[in-house]
Amino acid sequence: MNEWDNNFNNTSGSGSTPPEGKFNNQSAGENPEEKEVVIENPYENKEKSFTSGSSSRNDYNPYQSRYSNNVYQGYNSQTYGSPAPPVTDEPEKKNRGPKVAVALVIILSIVAVVAMILGVAGIQNREEGQTNDTNSNSPTLSLEESKGEGEVSDDGVSSVTIAEDVRQSVVGVTVYLDNQVVSEGSGIIMDSDDTKYTYIITCAHVINMDSSAIEVQLLDETTYRATIVGYSTRDDIGVLKIEAQGLHAAKFADSDDLQVGERVYAVGNPGGAEFFGSFTGGFVSAIDRPISTNSIGYTMKCIQHDAAINPGNSGGALVNSNGYVVGINSSKIASEEYEGMAFAIPITSAKKVIDSIIANGYVPNQPKLGITYSAASQNQTYSMIVQLQKLPAGTIIVREIQEDSSLVNTDLQVGDMITAVNGQEMTSSNVLAEVIENSAVGDKITLSVCRVDRSFDVTTFTVEATLVEDKSDADAVQTNTESSLLP
Repeated sequence: MNEWDNNFNNTSGSGSTPPEGKFNNQSAGENPEEKEVVIENPYENKEKSFTSGSSSRNDYNPYQSRYSNNVYQGYNSQTYGSPAPPVTDEPEKKNRGPKVAVALVIILSIVAVVAMILGVAGIQNREEGQTNDTNSNSPTLSLEESKGEGEVSDDGVSSVTIAEDVRQSVVGVTVYLDNQVVSEGSGIIMDSDDTKYTYIITCAHVINMDSSAIEVQLLDETTYRATIVGYSTRDDIGVLKIEAQGLHAAKFADSDDLQVGERVYAVGNPGGAEFFGSFTGGFVSAIDRPISTNSIGYTMKCIQHDAAINPGNSGGALVNSNGYVVGINSSKIASEEYEGMAFAIPITSAKKVIDSIIANGYVPNQPKLGITYSAASQNQTYSMIVQLQKLPAGTIIVREIQEDSSLVNTDLQVGDMITAVNGQEMTSSNVLAEVIENSAVGDKITLSVCRVDRSFDVTTFTVEATLVEDKSDADAVQTNTESSLLP
């Protein structure tokens, strides 16, 4: 084993520093940029200006024309009432005092009687909850029962309707080893065959491990024992089957029709059964985003979206605004520096893989080199070596050589760096995956290798490898299908 192998996990993050001049630091007490503000004074019918940020006592006071020496002046002391009528001289009138007094007594008596009658009627109306004629036309507040429809798509499908429908098609997947839970994820009910089985789509990383049993749970909490049909680790797609018929299958749509900015929803089980059937929403952020999966040495092109997903959502559905599955939620960037960056496998590209797995148990004729690797730039020590030795920026580190790889028993060792493939420099860590993707099983490729010891002595050499068929542990899958049931 190469001496650098112990440094695989010796990575450290580095904080980023804002570029020089990015922020304009003001000293304490420094005035902000001055702007001339024009205020219209309605009291003087002209404009005056003042400068914001100034502290001079001579600043314009918009209230100065209204207040002078603490005496309110109004609109230039003008009055706006109607002028009083002119006073005219009238001839002297005769004294009618006694007659007027008698008339006033009679009028006041009548007014008192009427007021008493109206007062009694008003009290009765208030006690009986009635209103008088004066307020009979006043509006009143009325409340009606109304059920929310949620967000509605262009075709008139409510988000509430979508949630009710899709949640019936998404299942929980639990993997057990010796009666202990070793993995939890989600799955999508696909379809039934002509016999007795229903097929369920999920992610390969949910089920590609040693297990004694796999259990599938429906929305109504019914559980079934599941059998692994097969999976493809390079595509992160797996297929299960359960002995059941008549389940609520999902609807699928061409993911190539997706557009950036389109509304999508994620349905799955974040955290496992505890949060079964969670429904979240977001938007398509990017189409065909290349995502490197260094743990298996491949790059997948995914739908990037910002609907909230978490561990346990893997294998669950990403649906469009009409409730059709357009993707299989697979991964997210989990870091304090990132938020809302989730990725789903496009269902259109997954279809070929799913069909092949159901027909063959794996995807035939997929070539692989048989190693796992990581980018040298992700390791502090190797990143320094790349810079000192002026190696290509996409140089990768060999982390594992699989048993079925043609590189077993060659000069290549774990910890070596691959700097070129077929003479093409590793300008990015995706170069190797692209070469393999464009090759066939049995093709030969040449790897340029760099080995550095603890004294920083450099050895370079080339290794020829033959691509082998990637069966994604199909033999192990067949063994797992015969596992015993849970007690």
